[in-house]
Amino acid sequence: LEELFEAAVFNVTRDFNSAWRTAGFKNLAFEDLVRLGTFKVTPEFLNEIKAEGFPNLSPLTAVELRVHRIDRDFIRRVKARGFPNATLGEIIELRLHKIVK
Repeated sequence: LEELFEAAVFNVTRDFNSAWRTAGFKNLAFEDLVRLGTFKVTPEFLNEIKAEGFPNLSPLTAVELRVHRIDRDFIRRVKARGFPNATLGEIIELRLHKIVK
C-alpha cells in the first residue's frame, strides 16, 4: 500500500516506467523510479545532458543535476564561460559557488 501511495504522489506510472525501459533502463528499482519521479527526471532530460558530452550519465546522477538545477542550458553557459571540458562534478561546483549563474 505504501508503494502505491508513493507511486501516485510522485507520478511513477506505468507510462513513466515504460519510458525508462524503452530508454534502455530495464532494471531500475522501484525506489529509483520514485527518486526519478520526485525530481521529474525523464529519459528526455537524461538524453539532453548526454548530448552535451556526458554519454555515460546514469539516471541517478541526473537526479543530482536536477537537485542543483543544472540543465542543458546551464551546461552550455558553463562551456561558453570558458569551461568547455568541465566534468559534471565541476559543473555542480560552479553552480554551488555561483561562479556561473
